[in-house]
Amino acid sequence: VNTIEENMKKFTKKELKSAELAKSLYTILGKPSVKDFIALVKNNGLQNCPINIHDIERAITIFGPDLGAIMGKTVSKKPKPLSDDIPIRTEPDNTILYCDLCFICGLAFFVSISKGYNLLVVRFINNKKTETMDKAIEQVLAVYKKHNVNITMIVCDGEGAISALQASIEGAGIQVEQASKNEHVATVERAIRQLKERVRSFINSLPYQITRQMLIYLVQYLTFMINNFPRSTSLVENMSPREKLTGKKLDYSVDCKLEFGDYVHANAENNIKNSMQSRTFPAICLGPVGNIQGSYYFLNLNTWEVNKRRGWVKLPLPNEIIQKINAKSAREQQNGNNFQSNEIDFDSDDEDNVNDEDDLPLVKVSDLNNHADDKEENIFKDIQDQTLEPEWDYEPTYFHEEDEKSNQENEHNSSHGYQLRRTAQRKAREEEDALNDKQVFTLLNYNDYNMFATYNTDKAIKDWGEEAKASMLKEMKQMHDKEVFEPVSPESLSSTQKAKVLRSLMHTKRKRNGLLKSRFLADGSKQDRLSSAVDPSSPTVSTEALFITAAIDAFERRHHATVDVEGAYLHCLMVGEVLLRIESNIVDLLIQIDSKYSKFRCGDGSIIVRLKRALYGCIESARLFYENISNTLINFGYKKNAYDACVFNKLTRNTQCTVVIHVDDLKISCQDSRGVDETLNELKKVYGNINIHKEPIIDYLGMDLDYSNPGVVKISMQGLTDQVLEDIPVTKTVRTPATVDLFSVNDESKELEKEKKEKFHSVVAKLLYMAKRARPDILTAVAFLTTRVQLATEQDWNKLERIIQYLNGTKDLALYLNANDGIIVNSFIDASFACHPDGKSHTGEMITLGGGAVISKSSKQKLVTRSSTEAELVGLADGIPTVLWTKNFLEEQGFKVEAATVHQDNKSTIVLAEKGKSTTNRTRHINIRYFFVKDRIESNDIKIVYTRTEDMVADFFSKPLQGSLFEKFRDIILN
Repeated sequence: VNTIEENMKKFTKKELKSAELAKSLYTILGKPSVKDFIALVKNNGLQNCPINIHDIERAITIFGPDLGAIMGKTVSKKPKPLSDDIPIRTEPDNTILYCDLCFICGLAFFVSISKGYNLLVVRFINNKKTETMDKAIEQVLAVYKKHNVNITMIVCDGEGAISALQASIEGAGIQVEQASKNEHVATVERAIRQLKERVRSFINSLPYQITRQMLIYLVQYLTFMINNFPRSTSLVENMSPREKLTGKKLDYSVDCKLEFGDYVHANAENNIKNSMQSRTFPAICLGPVGNIQGSYYFLNLNTWEVNKRRGWVKLPLPNEIIQKINAKSAREQQNGNNFQSNEIDFDSDDEDNVNDEDDLPLVKVSDLNNHADDKEENIFKDIQDQTLEPEWDYEPTYFHEEDEKSNQENEHNSSHGYQLRRTAQRKAREEEDALNDKQVFTLLNYNDYNMFATYNTDKAIKDWGEEAKASMLKEMKQMHDKEVFEPVSPESLSSTQKAKVLRSLMHTKRKRNGLLKSRFLADGSKQDRLSSAVDPSSPTVSTEALFITAAIDAFERRHHATVDVEGAYLHCLMVGEVLLRIESNIVDLLIQIDSKYSKFRCGDGSIIVRLKRALYGCIESARLFYENISNTLINFGYKKNAYDACVFNKLTRNTQCTVVIHVDDLKISCQDSRGVDETLNELKKVYGNINIHKEPIIDYLGMDLDYSNPGVVKISMQGLTDQVLEDIPVTKTVRTPATVDLFSVNDESKELEKEKKEKFHSVVAKLLYMAKRARPDILTAVAFLTTRVQLATEQDWNKLERIIQYLNGTKDLALYLNANDGIIVNSFIDASFACHPDGKSHTGEMITLGGGAVISKSSKQKLVTRSSTEAELVGLADGIPTVLWTKNFLEEQGFKVEAATVHQDNKSTIVLAEKGKSTTNRTRHINIRYFFVKDRIESNDIKIVYTRTEDMVADFFSKPLQGSLFEKFRDIILN
């Protein structure tokens, strides 16, 4: 490990002084790029400069890159896709497993090595209880089973914990052979001795005393490396145990980038990219993850948590970091840990170099860090990160990547998931399922593992105790202070009223800042939408309107702000009677606020309240707030767009100010920044607390709208892409999202089982949300799969995986929109004739205002046509209403729009559309409704122009294109 102190010994005092002066001057000049700094000095751009370029180079050699520049300028980079051609073992194989326990520095490990394969698999364990050993053995067996290798016999010494499991192991068809008392199994003893020697050599060469957690990862790291070297007893010459089992070799460019114990600043992967928060955190390298992205495990020196990262900058190790690690190690020993970093009495541990997400380590981070000093001074500020399980994952998978988990909160805990209008009951069920899924994958109970999970009342109190109660008390005090409800006597309610009482929910989660946040809401699933006092359906801004206004915002270089109204629904009076039952544990909190609630308690301790204000979860609430915010904007002088009820405009200082609303999320834009500020001030007067964000990059409805490039808006959905890749982890990448047989259906393909079909449905829904927004390049494939969700087969699952593989290789693609001067609507409409098994055709449509698709459509036609000309005409008739809506919407926005240009590549269809009739029998049967196209042409709303097939962009949405043609049209659509 390279230290600054060691580096300084290589230079004279004069050279050190000049290097320190160069380092200081770099800061004085505002931390420019090193290239610019050298150029300034070299070209005499700084008069009377006391240093030369050699002093700059010397400073970098001694001190490394400037820490402040790293923390402020580091950006995430797209990982390099790597080939992963792994042979699959088609025939099952059998082997024998040799097992033993060992102790290293007081920590216990379960060690195993297989006959023939010679693969060393190690598990850290907390204790020698039977259930702990059972789980460890189960995990080891899973490693081999995954690769079609069965364990037929386990050979071990007379260890009591393993002996107790003999009956259950043999019940699974695995023979157990035990050595006599005080005897040991030579094969595994040799492996343990080798591992101890490696650990001893590392511990004695590091410049600091390693912590308990570092030791566990050191054992994992060394086990991984040992498994990459052929053993003398190998059945296959020059083949390592890892390669023999998995087919994978050690890769220098992936697995050998850093030494164990190296000091780095790792990418923080903050969810919010445009804040002043540090972009890196100080860390110690704990070894490679083993995935194809080349990620490494790092011990975060701010939080003492282990994170996976694929971006870092290696630095010389300063003395203050050495002292910090030594202090941590000393505290662990003082607080009663058995761990002694200077003694090797040990049995190995590793969470195997070939384990995957199904392999379950038997250690809690809470056990590793239970003596950590919570009040320890943090020498590096502003880093808040998730804890990752100490899992040694050497399968190539994107599932566990930390940068992909960073948007997990959006999926489960915000209003920006792919299901934007979920009921409270469905949301609660999804959040609970998500939490259960995490526990199934890891079987871990980490202190901070479920940082972004939402807990119900009992779970929150059990895990977070008084902190959870304080958060809930704060939420209920807000309810009380704002007079959201009033208690009613149960005796005063009729049986009809009692039958309509809704259940209340209290959701609690830990926010990114570490604080707990509780929300009180109603379970509106029992409410009758037909008998509601108000129309429960609430409009939300259409994606088409949002994209059109976004393109105009970029074109006009508008200023932007997004607004989130705190407690939005609570500003609305409830219409009609809505009764709610509050459970006893929440009532206890209410009584602390006001004792009056105690006299309304029912026999079970709960109370029934009548809502006076709208509450989250009630079916009326969204509509009530829409009417409230609409009236508020109208009172500010705004006018509603007749073609989208969630778009409002007004003129201020001869410029247009536009407000787009989606429930309680508002987006405001105006060329004059004063127009934005005035609207914000008016909103503050009405709603009080509002959260305002003014940045070039704004998060709106699960999309990142990036206006940092003048004239263009970049729309991306990296978070949802990561969620999908987490739902169905893949390692392969492909060039297109679908093969040429996308529309074909194999009736003999096996129908998916219930659980797999539900996952198919869920992932397709997420993909559809993505495809209709930031990723239209997958729309054609996704549109077909939406027709298969009820009848999904293995063939359909393969098509779904193909889309995921395409996303895996194109995660960084985004949609770029811009508008041309004069705002011209160009629409491309095309049809693929009789491409579906039932003889129906497929229509594709793309509308642009200059660059990029503001509207993309791909849909199966609803009737069978007899020729390509008829299919194209049906496509025109289906697509032109969208063209007309776009033109009318823009005119309502105040733009003078000429006749929209509709591009068509079938000359016969153009003639037929312009004439509006045919004298041939071929097309006479088509319903007259499709000939309204002629009326639109004559009224000068549209004009149809001929476009060559090779330039027909809509062809992209009517059939699964391949190769260079796919990429050509994709580049046009995404701009």
